Amino acid sequence: MALILRCQKILFSAYRADQYADPEGFMTSLGAVLEQFPAEVIVYVTDPRTGIQRRSKWPPTISEVVEACEDHQDYLTRMRKPQRPKLPALSAPSFAERPAGALANTFIPHSNERYARLVEWSKTAEPIFWRFGKSTDGRDGIWVPWNIWDSGTPQGPAPAARPVSFELSDAALKTMRDLDAERNGQLPADQPEEHFV
Repeated sequence: MALILRCQKILFSAYRADQYADPEGFMTSLGAVLEQFPAEVIVYVTDPRTGIQRRSKWPPTISEVVEACEDHQDYLTRMRKPQRPKLPALSAPSFAERPAGALANTFIPHSNERYARLVEWSKTAEPIFWRFGKSTDGRDGIWVPWNIWDSGTPQGPAPAARPVSFELSDAALKTMRDLDAERNGQLPADQPEEHFV
């Protein structure tokens, strides 16, 4: 109780007495509110170095004191909650640790037209990306990653893209000219007026 009285006095004395509508009523209400909170919250909220006096030029309302107390109590609860331990960062997977063909998941039989190009590609590719083997139905062939098969990488360079040409309508060209004129300050409204005497 002595702590609450001391903290009430600290908070009350931070403001002029004539700023309170009812100083006695404020002290009574403040005491009733403060006794609901632990001592460390009361001290923090009423201390002029950390409390509500630092944020409020005018005497706080009881609801502002309650809000400040609840905010600090929530902060303390969060800080005391056990933190999840930080897990060590995982190192990047090493291709050297994986067996040959580990990433090969698409079977291409030797009868496929792209088989020969894939065999040529495998001569310079990392062993983790390919392996020779049999399919589930017993056919011989090569296994490669799906993205290699899907992208067609072993097929050689992609054909050069042809430029796409198109024509703008007259309305689109007019709109573009108007926008350029507006950006460049060349609209009739932007030109200086001529005055004749």
